[in-house]
Amino acid sequence: MSEETSGFIEDLSETLGSKTGISRMYNHVLICGMVASAVGDTVFADSMYYSSRVSVDVTKALAIPRWVDRDTLIVVCSYSGNTREILSLYDKALDAGLDVVAITHGGKPMELPR
Repeated sequence: MSEETSGFIEDLSETLGSKTGISRMYNHVLICGMVASAVGDTVFADSMYYSSRVSVDVTKALAIPRWVDRDTLIVVCSYSGNTREILSLYDKALDAGLDVVAITHGGKPMELPR
């Protein structure tokens, strides 16, 4: 577990330096992940609780919550990149005209529109 946690911190540091192509500020961030990815999502959201000016929420649901609006950045997380539920949420967010960032080790999100 210690090795995985250390790897998560290194991955997070690398990710924070990545270019997303999104240049605007948001009032909310909704992180979508299933199973193990949801654990990392929750750790990140909890770590932001006291320091972020932006609300950060995590969902494992199969739908986008009603409170989500254009001031919400959607972040989909899937280690494999092929989690069916996450790909579905990615499509739903794009169909709703929302900005989406995918965090993955591989799979379909790396081939999807950015």
